[in-house]
This record gives sequence, structure tokens and C-alpha cells, in this order.
Amino acid sequence: MRLLVVGARYIRQYEIDYVEKVKAAIDGDPRIELHNVTSDVDAFYRQSDVLLFTSLNEVTPMVIAESMMRSMPVITTDIAGIPEMFENGVHGFCLPPDDYAPFVDALKLLGDPGAEGQRRRLQMAAAARKHAEETFTNASMVAQYRAIALELAPPIILLDMDGVLVDWDRGFFKAWGGRTPIDRTQSYSMEACVPEDRRAEALELYHAEGFFLGLPPMEGAVEAVRTMAARGFRLLLCTAPVLTSRHCAGEKFEWVRKHLGEEWVGRIVLTTDKTAVRGDILIDDKPKITGSQMPSWRQLVFTAPYNRDMTKPHVRLERWADWPGAVFGMLSAAVEAKAVPSPSADQLAADLRASVAHMPDFSHLLPEDYRKDYLAWRAGNAQGARGELEAKDELATSIARMETMRDAVMNNTSDDFTEVSIFRKGYRSGKPAGERGAPSPAALERQTTV
Repeated sequence: MRLLVVGARYIRQYEIDYVEKVKAAIDGDPRIELHNVTSDVDAFYRQSDVLLFTSLNEVTPMVIAESMMRSMPVITTDIAGIPEMFENGVHGFCLPPDDYAPFVDALKLLGDPGAEGQRRRLQMAAAARKHAEETFTNASMVAQYRAIALELAPPIILLDMDGVLVDWDRGFFKAWGGRTPIDRTQSYSMEACVPEDRRAEALELYHAEGFFLGLPPMEGAVEAVRTMAARGFRLLLCTAPVLTSRHCAGEKFEWVRKHLGEEWVGRIVLTTDKTAVRGDILIDDKPKITGSQMPSWRQLVFTAPYNRDMTKPHVRLERWADWPGAVFGMLSAAVEAKAVPSPSADQLAADLRASVAHMPDFSHLLPEDYRKDYLAWRAGNAQGARGELEAKDELATSIARMETMRDAVMNNTSDDFTEVSIFRKGYRSGKPAGERGAPSPAALERQTTV
């Protein structure tokens, strides 16, 4: 067993003193290695089987999440937010910092060189990685924020019934019994898809009592609707009745009661003008929806043979199993901006000249060596008069000097490195032991003239 201690800093004096104490404690033990701060953390993760993290001052340390993502169980202190990061005894060990014995016991359990120790390490490592992937990834974070957003302000999803929740075509085909061919690419209206001399017969069929109640659900629709509701969406069944049918409206209510349950009956919105119903998304198969209002919803087209030729760029739902990608995609997508062609160089120059023409002319106030470029700029040149930091390398060098001096001041005056947002520039390159990561003000004076 080896112990790799990584992260020795030599910036402030108290850090140097602390590292010296660590070296004294190691006392030349060849099993213990002390390494400086490094940006190549994976070089050490690859060598390691367990993270031993005994910090006394943390919040939710990144090193714990990183280790678990790399299939490493953790032995750490139960301070601050650490106990919330994983389950003690399952993904690692979270122990009181004032008692050394449990840490020794945990190290013995995970460091056992025998088959049982290896099994325990691998089992805990696999559980740690699974937990980290479900907890600490961007995808899981987005999912958690999405769940909160849905709870606070649930999007309203309007669901059409016939052709979306209800498999209207399959029900009609079964009732029609193969009397004639049916071409559903011809029209949204079923009577226009049968031979002309049988249209009255088709109308009579779906006006009959019991037709709408007997229609089957669309494949996967009932399960999808229940899942959407469980995820926090507010769902309304927005459906238009066949006004010439005495049975349609009532049988739609009975269909919902039969297939979705009594609690869903109150979510039915029966209307002939869906544009007047407020919502975020309308899932509907109708190719063209018109009404008296500018709709607040965007249509998610449930694909059918009669709407495949819709010319506008609509988002489609081919089957209910694909609803999460389509719905979440529509909710998160920004409004598409129209493509604007980039202006030509001549147009840019013309615009610049027109803008500059309205500005005061300061050429008479400028030194002779500035005036030429300034006048060229007023004539349309993109570059104006040059300043003192003309060359790019001069500018970069000056900025680097200022940043170095700022780093040094911050690093040597801050009481705690967490107060410094740019401290890494000084020590990230990994200075050898005994050297400071960022130059002191005295060293800076020898290197730089301010």
C-alpha cells in the first residue's frame, strides 16, 4: 500500500511551515509520497484505488465527486456538506474527524490485499461511480433544475384526442370492415378518403351511437400521459367535438373516464376554437388550426398520413414513446432567428465613414505622427490612431506584468487562499519543493520596472 499526498503549496509562509511539518511526519517513509500542486490530477487518480480525504474545512469538495466519477470509493470526514454527497458504507466512508480509529478500520477494509478486499473495493467503486453519474453530472443537474421548474411553474400541455390520444383511424377502419379502400393521404376528413359514392356511408358510420366511445387508445398514449402528469406537467385534453353528431361530445367524456379515470374528466376542454385556449404546447394531428386568437401555444404535430406534407417547419412526434425528446426540446428551444447575411467589407467601410462623419474632428489636436492614421480612420479605415501600446507583443507583455504583480500582491496578503480568485496562476505550473509559486513583491521589483 502507498499513500500519495498531493497538493503541497509553497506560496505563503504558513503553507511552507505546514508542508515542513508534513515532511517531518513522513520522516522518509518510502511508502508515502508528497507531491506539489498540479493541474494533471488524472495522473494521480489513475494510480489510486481509494481517496483518503481528511480535511477539516470544506463545503462540498470537488475531489470527492471527481474520485467517485473515476470509480474510487472515498474515506472522508463527515463535516459541512460532505455527508450529503454520498451514502456512508455504500459509496465510501464518512467518519467523525475527531476519532482516528474508524479511519484506520476503513483503510484496512478497503486496503485488504486479499480477494475479499478486492471484491469490497470493486463493489464500492462501482456503486460510487453509478451514484456520481446520477448526481454530479451536468445532465443530472439539468434534470434536477427542470424538476424544480416544473414544480414551480409547470408548462401547460394541451392534448388533442382524436388522432393523438385516440386511434381514430384504427377504430374507423375496423368499423368500416374493408368495404372500400381508404387513402388517408387525401384529407384530414375521413369521408374525403373513401370513394365519393360512399362518403355518406362514412359520415353515417362515425355519427352512430357508440362510435367515439368504442375507439381504441393510440399505442402508448395512456402510459405517456400518466408519465407526463407524474413529471409535473399540467395537462389539458383540448378536443373539438363533431358538431353534427348528437353522441360525440358525451362519448368523449365517457372515453376519458373509461381509459384515464374519473380524475381526468375535469381536464377536458371541449372547444371549436383551440387558439383561445392558453397553453405552451398543443399536441395535435390537424394540419391547419385556425381560430379567433393568436395562439399562445406552439403545435407539436402528431404525425399522420394526412399531415406529412405540411410546409412549415413544425416539430413532429412520430409515436408516443418519443414524447420526452420532442416536448423538452420544444420547451428549451429558443425562437429561431431569421438568417441575416453578413455585410460586405465595402458595406462595413461605408457604414463606418457615415458614422464617423457625424463625430467631431480632433485631427488638429493630435501630434504629427498620430494624425496620418487618425485621418485614415475618418476616411473609412478600420484602424485609428495608434496609442502608446502599439504593438501586440508590447500590449501582451504589459498586461502580463500587471497580472503578475496583482497575483503576487493577492497571494502574499490574503489570509486564506479561498479569498483569492486568481491564485492558481502563480502555482499551477507546479514549482519544485521549496520554491514559491508566485513571485513576492520584492522579487517582482527586481524583475519589473513599474
